[in-house]
Amino acid sequence: MKKLLLATAIAASVATGAHAATTYDVSSNITGLQLWLGSNNLLTAEPGGYFSGVQFGGTAYDANDDGIIDNSNVTMTGEVGFTAAGKPIKLTFNLSGGNYAAGSGTTFSSGNVDVQLYTNLNTGYDPANDDFEWIPFSTIDASTTNLPFLAGQVGHLGTNSTAGLQLAPGTHALPGLWDGQDPGVGIDNAVAALTLLGNSSGMFLDGSTTLTAQAAPAVPVPAAAWLFGSAMAGLVGVGRKRKTQA
Repeated sequence: MKKLLLATAIAASVATGAHAATTYDVSSNITGLQLWLGSNNLLTAEPGGYFSGVQFGGTAYDANDDGIIDNSNVTMTGEVGFTAAGKPIKLTFNLSGGNYAAGSGTTFSSGNVDVQLYTNLNTGYDPANDDFEWIPFSTIDASTTNLPFLAGQVGHLGTNSTAGLQLAPGTHALPGLWDGQDPGVGIDNAVAALTLLGNSSGMFLDGSTTLTAQAAPAVPVPAAAWLFGSAMAGLVGVGRKRKTQA
């Protein structure tokens, strides 16, 4: 009996010896967003500021199940709009390839941020025939200019630092917003300092990110393990038969 149990245990050990990584689905709930240019929050400096559909997605991986994310493929999508000198401006985020470095943050290496202006296409002023449309102004290509959402980078003021986009299993708060004072509450909370319209701008986010573990796929038992276990059980049976005959 003991030999049979040993054979079964060895076969089970062989079958489950491989230890798979844990894959997480990334999601977010962003409840607040600031885009600071110096000490001016672009979303509130003039009427018309908003953010819509801004969220993180994608996947993250814990290679050895130690609770620390080792790498990821994070996306960032959504729209941010504001008015500057009376002119509406719209930023559309479509970033991907966000790779996480433990304790540091996330760097986006593909996708882009499109900047558009709402402007009159007519060359002259004609109140009866104004034709306003969104037109492309510039594009930030993350494949040529990686966008670091990292901790410890120089912030948009030059005297503050960034908190980066951190990832961990479960639900965790984003760094949060800034009160606009220097020094002040949340001055180092920016997830990133981005160059927009030729100027360094600090992006601050309130809300949370959630990493949800995907269901582990069923691990097929290798044929060799079944054969090994069957062989061991057969040897035990032969041993018992010989003992009975004796």
